[in-house]
Amino acid sequence: MDSQFLVITGEPDAMCESSAEWFPALAERTSLSTLQGREWISIGKFGEFIGHRAALQSCIDGDMKCLDAQSEFFSRSLDYIYVSVNAPTSNCRPVNSLDKKTNGLVVALSNDASYSIAYRSDAAVIFEKIK
Repeated sequence: MDSQFLVITGEPDAMCESSAEWFPALAERTSLSTLQGREWISIGKFGEFIGHRAALQSCIDGDMKCLDAQSEFFSRSLDYIYVSVNAPTSNCRPVNSLDKKTNGLVVALSNDASYSIAYRSDAAVIFEKIK
């Protein structure tokens, strides 16, 4: 129950990011990158959080350099990274399945010795940080 997750869906608009919004309730785990509810605990830094969350989401098609740079704001001690494979929206619009491309971050994490795959489905891949 103490596990900390980064939830990366690639959705730039947090108000359209249903996977991240529901993750803490459904998984009963802490999501370090979920916006909903953060306005109550990030007093004075909510705007900063929004910017970092958007930058982190842009890493979905990126590499480890992007992830390392953007994840530092959220935590140096994360346990897992949840990466959406089939994000339902992009800029709040349904994604056409023909427009989907290979998720660069899934490939980068799969090839990084610091992470192992803890779970894989058609919807997401969860990587565990090896400590």
